[in-house]
Amino acid sequence: IEYLKQNQKVLILGPEKSGKTSLSKKIFIDFIEMGYYPILIDGVNIKSQKRENFQKVIKSGFSEIYSSPNFEVFFQESKEKLVLIIDNFEDCMLNERFKSQLLETLDYYFENIILIGDINSNFFSYLTTQQSLLPQDYSKCEILEFDSKRRLELIQNWFDLSYSLESKDRIRTVV
Repeated sequence: IEYLKQNQKVLILGPEKSGKTSLSKKIFIDFIEMGYYPILIDGVNIKSQKRENFQKVIKSGFSEIYSSPNFEVFFQESKEKLVLIIDNFEDCMLNERFKSQLLETLDYYFENIILIGDINSNFFSYLTTQQSLLPQDYSKCEILEFDSKRRLELIQNWFDLSYSLESKDRIRTVV
């Protein structure tokens, strides 16, 4: 999280099933706990690069998260406290050129932008080869896959935890 606070615009890439969506939710919760106002949007909901259409997507994301009906108050907040997290950015219904234009639109509203997507998508492959399309102020991070040994350790720990929780439940039932 400290890295994300220091590098306000971050591109996080990872292979399929590497935990990108779980990470986006964890980042969202961590920013709320630090007093920020994050909005988490699924890229599939972005269907136009036009500013007014994107505002509708943000407003929808806002209303799903916050109980306050006053969306305008959200944007009156200090821009440094606003965080936009877009998971599955590669799935937005725009071609490469319009996705690049959308990045410029995002800058208009947010200082803190986190884009999360599949490293194997055409768009991110295109972005990494055409560095001029990704604005200079974005830093790039990559989620690495577990090797087979670490994956096995994770699965074993998961089963151990599951077994431990089941045992505690059985003890509570008996007592």
